[in-house]
Amino acid sequence: MSGLQRFSTGLNNIMRGFTILIVVAMFIVVVMQVFCRYVLNYSFFWSDELVRYLFIWMAFFGGSVAFKGREHLTIDLLVRQRGTRLGKVLAFIKDMMILLVFVTVIYHGVKLCITNIPKESITLGISMSIPYLAIPGGILVMLVHHLAHMELTFRFYVVEQGAPSSASEPAETLIN
Repeated sequence: MSGLQRFSTGLNNIMRGFTILIVVAMFIVVVMQVFCRYVLNYSFFWSDELVRYLFIWMAFFGGSVAFKGREHLTIDLLVRQRGTRLGKVLAFIKDMMILLVFVTVIYHGVKLCITNIPKESITLGISMSIPYLAIPGGILVMLVHHLAHMELTFRFYVVEQGAPSSASEPAETLIN
């Protein structure tokens, strides 16, 4: 296993734990808010905004965990011919398009964070760059996973001269 593969796997384990912590925090805040509102007749004014921002972080970092496991929806009609030359070219084009989208989103996400540094959220009083930081952060993790997937694909097609038996089967299981 290469250094990039180990880094991607370790990062995925961290993101999995981080996402679980976010879900637990969201659950605690929502239960606390419901209990206080209906039993104690008191409402925390900041809970809605906190849960909203935690949900954004969960979506991007949880999305990176799903991306690592190749659990997103895919349309593999064109790349089903993986053993053929056309299939290899289409897979390469797809990987380059994903790479381009990730780099573009990271770039504009960082610009968005920098632009929103002086702005504060209404109830939490934190810089709005903190909620927006989930965008480039989550996509950066997805970029690392994508580079690891591309390395496996390259090694599989170029070094080992083989083709996977199924387009939906992860390359990790086919190589190892």
